[in-house]
Amino acid sequence: ADRLVLIPVLPYLARRLMAGAVRLILPDVLVLFSAGWMAVSMMVHYGFLDGLERGGALAFDIVIGYLLARISFRSLPDVRRVLILLAPGLFLAGVAIMVESLLNRPIVQPFAEQIFGRLPTYEGGQVAGLANQTGSVRFGMLRGKGPFSHAILAGLYLSTLVAVYNLSGLRGWPRWLSNLAGLLSLFTLSSTAVLALILSWFLLGFEWLQARVRELSWRL
Repeated sequence: ADRLVLIPVLPYLARRLMAGAVRLILPDVLVLFSAGWMAVSMMVHYGFLDGLERGGALAFDIVIGYLLARISFRSLPDVRRVLILLAPGLFLAGVAIMVESLLNRPIVQPFAEQIFGRLPTYEGGQVAGLANQTGSVRFGMLRGKGPFSHAILAGLYLSTLVAVYNLSGLRGWPRWLSNLAGLLSLFTLSSTAVLALILSWFLLGFEWLQARVRELSWRL
């Protein structure tokens, strides 16, 4: 899905880069190097053509997405605007995860498969068949994943964004939707989501408390 967005913005990105929108610094070089290393390692492991297809696709997603972010985020208000735009989608993703878990069957990925086809599974680097999207069960409930590739990733994204939104300075519906999305991440039944929420809420609570109690501080 991200590639469907990144490909159409390539002309815009190229025009901005040629106009000098990005001046390379060390983090840029490291990201470019890591993407190149990924492509080369795939070619070494899977052969030139197969490895180029796999590694090149991953490198494209990483580099183009990174460069697009580099020219788009210039200030904290830029970040806040994007957080506002993301909030409804994150909430809908959380709702999809909850519905899948309660109905005990995946919904989003089977729908996507009707459009794009089923993903393959790999064993030892070779295609071994088609992926089974029935999902895993924990405590008698399906681990919902919605539009994410795995329940752990779903829980990780939605739960860690709780801290980002609550410390962003945003108020009103974007903040409430993000907190609801974080709660809905519990339907992934992932320990990652549980631990991230507990840690986030604890640190947010300490942030609130230390502003009111003189003896408490982040140094402590």
